Amino acid sequence: MNLNQKGFGLLELAIVVSLSAMIALTATTFSFHAFRTSGKTQDHLIAVSDVENAGYWMSRDALMADGVITENLTFPAILVLEWTEWGYDEDNIYYSATYSVDNLTDGIGTLSRRLQNSTGGDQSVRVASNIYYNPADPDNSTNVTYESPTINLKVATRSGTTGEIREYQIYRRPNF
Repeated sequence: MNLNQKGFGLLELAIVVSLSAMIALTATTFSFHAFRTSGKTQDHLIAVSDVENAGYWMSRDALMADGVITENLTFPAILVLEWTEWGYDEDNIYYSATYSVDNLTDGIGTLSRRLQNSTGGDQSVRVASNIYYNPADPDNSTNVTYESPTINLKVATRSGTTGEIREYQIYRRPNF
């Protein structure tokens, strides 16, 4: 064996290639896991945000409501809340907020709020996306029931492969 040889031998080259392959495999696996976890985390954050938005808006209106309608509503409406803003020097203003699940595709839709009042005001706003609504699946679906004075609200969302369900009990203001 000549000790003055320059360059790498076959065994040394094989070791370097093997180590490089293991490092590349580890980096690829880590990157794939990071991207997959990031997607799941984002889906979960979207689902939680949607369920909290829906709960906030519906609770806010329900606390002001004099009247609550949850039965015999025309699809896609799921809840109607009515209240009065009492005028002292002016006429009273009557409000009606209708919540509906619109644009359903495979049970997933958009929760919308339409607020109308007796002065001609009429505005609609999208409250939340990714709302799961399927009356045939009441255990896992968004639904609203009313037993005076409690409004029972279940909001279910699905984003990607992640879902979130929150239940709210809202005690509307008493009528005097």
